[in-house]
Amino acid sequence: MTEAVFKLTVNITPEETPDPSPPARAITDCAVIKSNEEQRYVLMVAYPAMKADVSVAQDGHRDCAQPDVIEQACFNFMRKGCKLGMFHEPGHNPGEVVENYIYRGPTWVEKSADGTTEQVIEPGDWLCGMILTPDAWALYKQGVIGGASPQGRARRRTPDPDTLAHLRS
Repeated sequence: MTEAVFKLTVNITPEETPDPSPPARAITDCAVIKSNEEQRYVLMVAYPAMKADVSVAQDGHRDCAQPDVIEQACFNFMRKGCKLGMFHEPGHNPGEVVENYIYRGPTWVEKSADGTTEQVIEPGDWLCGMILTPDAWALYKQGVIGGASPQGRARRRTPDPDTLAHLRS
């Protein structure tokens, strides 16, 4: 069961840090799915269900979450005002959330907004649509913003063999 403390953070890729401040490490492979320049809109997977992080996070763990846990995190994010941040550091406001939901349709395969990768969206994935500030949009257009990840607290437990057997690649 997750606690009700979540903030969605727009991540950057470490090799493209725009300033010398410590970068957040993108731990999931959640690219921007769709974007609209006129509106400065981006749709991202905030957290995929049953998919392990692609690398070890700053806390030294690789995490995954079951759909019901992600659903509660999504709901709690909404209840707490859909706060956004950048770089997992205080003082950054990249925009506002205009969509926040759990995807419940069939498996959806989409080219990322930059056209370089495919993103697979599965039922149970948490999606978040945002209107970025002009500054954050400029970072996105430069390829600096690479995705989003929740920042918050949850109880960690060792996954059982059945959970591990059902992880997505």
